[in-house]
Amino acid sequence: MKTKNLTKFKLEHWHKIAFMLILFDMIAVNISCAMGLWIRYGSIVKVLIYYTTDYIYAALLSTVICFVVFLAFRLYNSIWRFASYIEMVRTVMAVFVNMVVHFALVNLIYGHISAAYYVIAAFIHMMLSLAVRFSYRFLLLVRSSRQAVPQVEGGKKVMLI
Repeated sequence: MKTKNLTKFKLEHWHKIAFMLILFDMIAVNISCAMGLWIRYGSIVKVLIYYTTDYIYAALLSTVICFVVFLAFRLYNSIWRFASYIEMVRTVMAVFVNMVVHFALVNLIYGHISAAYYVIAAFIHMMLSLAVRFSYRFLLLVRSSRQAVPQVEGGKKVMLI
C-alpha cells in the first residue's frame, strides 16, 4: 500500500501580517463607526440610549463588508514594506466603497442616520487604515536612516572615549 506524503501547511510571515491586518481592520471599522456617532452627536450617553442595538448589528454588518471590500481591493496581498502610491489609492478607494455600501445598507435596514456620521466615520477609518499600512514602511525608513553612517573619502574610523 502506497502512502502519500502530505505536505504540511507552513505559516509564512506574510500570512501573519495579513491576519494582523484583517484583525486591525475589523477593530478600525468598529472604532471609526463608534467615533463617528460620538463626534456627530457629541455625547456618549445619547449614542448609548438611541443607537446601542442598531449600532451592534450595523457594526457586525460593516465588519463583514469591510473584510469583503478590502479582499476585493487586494489589500491583504501587498508587501507593505514596499508600500507606495498604488496601495494608498487602493486603501482610500476601498474605504470609500466600504462606506458607500455601509451607508446604503444601514439606511435600507435601520433608517436614516445623519450624513455627517458617514463622513466622520469614513475619515477616521481611512486615517486608521493608512496609518497601520504605512507605519511599517515609515519605521523601516527611520531605522535605515539611523544605521546609515556617512563615510568620508580617505577617512579613518576613530573610537572616542
